[in-house]
Formats: sequence, structure tokens, C-alpha cells
Amino acid sequence: MSQHILGIRSRRRWIGSLIGAGALGGGARAAQGLFPVVEINHMALAVADPNRSRAFYRKLLGARTLQQDERSCALGLEKDYFTLVNSDRPGLLHFAIAVKGFESREAAAKLKDGGYGPQEKEGGSIVVADPDGNQVRLSAPEERREQIGAAYAADRKPDSVFQGFDINHVAIRVRDLDLSREFYQKLFGLRLMSQDSGSCFLDVGGDFLTMFRRDGGGLDHFCFTVDDYQVDRVMKTLIDNGYKPRRTANRVYFPDPDGLTVQLAERGHSA
Repeated sequence: MSQHILGIRSRRRWIGSLIGAGALGGGARAAQGLFPVVEINHMALAVADPNRSRAFYRKLLGARTLQQDERSCALGLEKDYFTLVNSDRPGLLHFAIAVKGFESREAAAKLKDGGYGPQEKEGGSIVVADPDGNQVRLSAPEERREQIGAAYAADRKPDSVFQGFDINHVAIRVRDLDLSREFYQKLFGLRLMSQDSGSCFLDVGGDFLTMFRRDGGGLDHFCFTVDDYQVDRVMKTLIDNGYKPRRTANRVYFPDPDGLTVQLAERGHSA
């Protein structure tokens, strides 16, 4: 094979890597996703003891109880919510992306036509598995908004360590960053914020999805934003209240009762 052809192929690979890394023109975007996104709407966590975890997040964030039964509960933040479900295998059950004009039957049909094989669950929810088995739920932007508003009206400012605002990002583990990026971009048309050999960041309407290259799927961590975030003060406050934080630059991480990694950040935190 001629050196000229080898040189062309090398340049193509180099240009392709720049596009994949977002180095050309501020990040790549799929031509058009199947669904226009609004934000990360909620996430569902598997926990060993929902009551224990509920108490933990109420104390940490002032999360309001939206619903509770023997095996699960839903907790509201000012902007969105998360659920805690009893399980002997703690981790991420799913995270939900709110899409414009969501209607369950129409969404299911569109996914089936696209070859995604969605799971239709009780209550009309639609869930899709990514290439590593991470579960993504499609939801309406207004889901639980009235319930959250009522809970905040009834309990304006609970006695908590911080005042939580929203879920800023969810970080998952994937085997192949390019394959997973393509999956989420084709499904949702997400803008690529940045990518290197070990991680990829995709914009989800101001929130974002982080993917780390690891063996197997599953949760890496999740991030809540809080009011008046100042990293030194946050570290001291956490330590003073019995948490065990670690700091990386201006980011703070610590375990919840099940060992799941929680991150705190300021409103509008970006990758």
C-alpha cells in the first residue's frame, strides 16, 4: 500500500478523533435525535433500607417526601426528584430524561421503529437499555412538578445541612465510549461537551450525562446542586456533620448509607 494512501488514512483517523473529542467547532452533535430533550428529570436508586436513605437525604438536602410505602419512597428537590427502592443490590435502577411532548404510546412506537426494543412498564413509563444495560427512562418534563410544588409550599425550609436544588448530572460506566456516545446522540441528539480516552460528557438541556470507560455498566456517581456552594465551607460543614468527604479540585464526593457516591456542586455546575 502506498505511503500516500497510508497518510490519507492517518489524517482521517486524526480528524475523526478531533470530531469525537469535540475539538472541532465546540463539540459534535448528532444530526437529529429521535426525541428532543429538556433535562434530566429524575433518577431511581436501589437501596438496602429506603427509610434510612430517606432520612439521610432529608438531613443532607432538605429533600421533601413526595410518596412513601413499605418498599420505596420519592423525594423532591426544588427542581426535580429521585426515588429510593428497596433492593439487596444497591445502585442505579434508572435515570430519566424528560423529552418535549412526551406521550407513552407514541414514544414506544417510535422506539420500536428505531429498533430500540423499549420496555413498557406499569403507569405508561418507557425504559430503554443502553449498550451496557444502563436503564434510561423517557418522561414528561412536568412529571411530579405539582407534587413538588405542594411539598415545598408545605415545608418551606426544613432543618437540613444544605438546601438541595436539582440533579445536576448522572455518571455511568460504559465499556466503549464511542458506542455509548452514539447511542445517546442518536436517541436524544445530545451535544458532545468533551471526550477523551477515559470519559465523555454529553449535554442534557443544561444538565449533563457523564460516561466513564470501565468494565461493565452501572453507576459511578450522581451529583446534586445546593445553594451557596463554596467548596471550603462545604467540606467543613460535611465533616462537622459526620460525613466523610473527599475533595478533587472544587468537587466534593462522599458515600451515602449504601456506599453510593454522592457529589455536591453549585447551581449550573458544568463539566
